[in-house]
Amino acid sequence: MESRIQRGALIIEKAREWIGTPYRHASAVKGRGSDCIGFAFAVYKELGLIDPNLRLPKNYSREPSDRTMQIYLDKHLKKTDEIRDGYVGLFTFDKYPQHLCIFSTIPQTGLPGMIHASLMFKRIVEHHFSSEWRQWLTGVYKWPT
Repeated sequence: MESRIQRGALIIEKAREWIGTPYRHASAVKGRGSDCIGFAFAVYKELGLIDPNLRLPKNYSREPSDRTMQIYLDKHLKKTDEIRDGYVGLFTFDKYPQHLCIFSTIPQTGLPGMIHASLMFKRIVEHHFSSEWRQWLTGVYKWPT
């Protein structure tokens, strides 16, 4: 049986394969285009951590008008208080939760990191999980099994 640390390392390894994938809302195709939720759930699906037939919510938008993304995560993942490699972070920038990342550790520094589909960089990137990002953190989730 693999440990939580081993599973986290596998998630990070798989997530890093997506780095550079262009940002594309409501998509999840490695190398072609993905948004934050598509990316996170595709990584978990690739590793068999969630049902491979699970469909993303149909009514989420870049500027949410409700808690669709949070409700979806509450239904399909397990909420936790810990931030660990491979866990999913949910962020709120305005009124409603709207962004996800997969937490990592930056290899060069050993500092906490995050891998996510960045609208600003127009691709999936990995960078330091800064105090600025921490203030927007709404919840942390892990695989359900």
